[in-house]
Amino acid sequence: MRWIETKGLTHNERAVVRAALTVLLDDDKAMSRLYRTAEMCARSPGNSMTARDLVWDVVGDVLLGDVPCDLGRDLHPQLEDEVRHRANRVRRNMQRAALIPLDKAPADALAIDAEPHGTEVDEDGAPDAAELVARIREYASDDDAVLQLLERYERGLVLRRKVLGTGMTQWAYRAARERLAAYAAMAANAEQ
Repeated sequence: MRWIETKGLTHNERAVVRAALTVLLDDDKAMSRLYRTAEMCARSPGNSMTARDLVWDVVGDVLLGDVPCDLGRDLHPQLEDEVRHRANRVRRNMQRAALIPLDKAPADALAIDAEPHGTEVDEDGAPDAAELVARIREYASDDDAVLQLLERYERGLVLRRKVLGTGMTQWAYRAARERLAAYAAMAANAEQ
């Protein structure tokens, strides 16, 4: 068997891998088998988000060329082997993880960072929310989606499904939320 790194493939060979992945991704039964394999090997039945993340990581790595594939063989068994390998690694790592009750955790594990520089702090030690929101609005002045998301949050619509229920699409919500987090970090770190 000859393993070929996707990075070293010719343009046509990469196109073959992309086409095979596209066909596989459109096959609901094949994808369900990959998800079940991930759940079984990681021994996390019902934890479909972890299984889906693991499967999509493998698909992405094959597409990027980080996982070798044999163009002479069917792609599905190769993906299934890689999913099984990674799921087993996740399971072993979870078995090694030590969970410590909060009351028995060492004091240094519970330490938090000091307040960021440049934010107003009230008498309770919390940053002034109104000042942060004003800074965020200033940074997002040209970003309509973020301003819409802020407006929905201020109306008390903080759950994803409630925000999506107001007409914002999933993609717009996700992108606006990521940009809002970036603006919030900039606002928290801004100088007075």
